[in-house]
Amino acid sequence: DLEDHTGLRDPLCRNLHLVQWGSCGASIAAPPRDAAAQEVVRTHNRIVRAALTTYQGREVKHTGDGIMASFKNISNAVKSAVAMQKALVQHNAKKPDIPLHIKIGVNAGTPIAEDGDLFGTTVQLAARICDKAGAGEICATNLVKEFSQGSGAEFQSMGDFELNGVNEATTIYQVTAPGM
Repeated sequence: DLEDHTGLRDPLCRNLHLVQWGSCGASIAAPPRDAAAQEVVRTHNRIVRAALTTYQGREVKHTGDGIMASFKNISNAVKSAVAMQKALVQHNAKKPDIPLHIKIGVNAGTPIAEDGDLFGTTVQLAARICDKAGAGEICATNLVKEFSQGSGAEFQSMGDFELNGVNEATTIYQVTAPGM
């Protein structure tokens, strides 16, 4: 259950690492529009959920155009995000008529777990970071960068950003890996 995944029963494991993403839109030209749009959603869900399963992530909720997920391990959160973007590159090469692009924000911290959902500054910052990502990009905080050594990903500073609801400037990193 979600309580187990947040570590609330284990006082030594209280940090939770969040990945939040949203679709950047898909070009849907083929009628019927609803059927094509639903196929894009199914493809998105399949790719995202496969990466979550591979890297022991937990889907917290589906937001309609994205999914919020949690991980007990920061490196797994980054590896999962990279796997999603790589899978989408492959999908788009095979189906250029219905491309799918997502943007991903990764943050680490201790959210508030309540009624099967997660709340608080950790979640809000993940969403703000996701907003800074472009189509096909992953953005992360410095904390994620520092604890992701050995993940195979590279982190390049995008600079400091003033984010809504955050008292001080936040350095955001673009996460890259071969094949993205």
